[in-house]
Amino acid sequence: MSDPREGEEFFLNVPEKLDNPFPALKYFREQRPVFYYPLLHTWFIFRYDDVSTLFHDARLSADRMKDFVDTAPTDVRAELRTLAPSFERWVLMKDGQDHARLRQFLNFGFNATVVHSLRGLIQQSVEELLDRVQDQVHIDASGDLAFLLPAYVLSDLLGVHKEDRGKVVQWSGDFVDFFNVVPITVETTRRMTQSATAMIDYTKRLLAERRAHPQADFFGTLINASAEEASFTKENF
Repeated sequence: MSDPREGEEFFLNVPEKLDNPFPALKYFREQRPVFYYPLLHTWFIFRYDDVSTLFHDARLSADRMKDFVDTAPTDVRAELRTLAPSFERWVLMKDGQDHARLRQFLNFGFNATVVHSLRGLIQQSVEELLDRVQDQVHIDASGDLAFLLPAYVLSDLLGVHKEDRGKVVQWSGDFVDFFNVVPITVETTRRMTQSATAMIDYTKRLLAERRAHPQADFFGTLINASAEEASFTKENF
């Protein structure tokens, strides 16, 4: 009989594993350094040298959307497949020169200087979130602060309207569930595809606003940079 760590207890869905995941990691490094997980049709590599070697192997690709589509329930594959081209444009799904080109371009709007300039807005967001719970007996450090703060900071970086921050929080949660709940379900897929469609439509409207009324936020900076770089067009956004 296989070890339960290779089956239902493979992921961090066991309380003891959440408290201390390292014994399980030790087990796989020693007993199953290259492990195939049938539920996801996915290989997991646990030793550093093996991972480093694979990262430098040109035969491997960062484009993982086909696998996500193929492992999704058949009832939702069609709607997921319609969104796949948008996901395949992500820098995290690109290889080689395409990855380097997009990463260099995104650096115009996301770099150390830009992050430092957000310090005041980040402080405001922290104070706003803490003010919401100051009269509560208890605070959920994760739900009330740690999860919301990155969404708020990202919203400020991109130039999302303050009243639309809640949408970013919802989209983020639906994306997290789709990419992290195992196995992929009809519910998580449909929530993610709905959020992805809404996010794409919102982004297009935000880009149109920035073209009409330029601002020094992330999208405004990239639009300005794209006007000076012929290799980037509206289709890249």
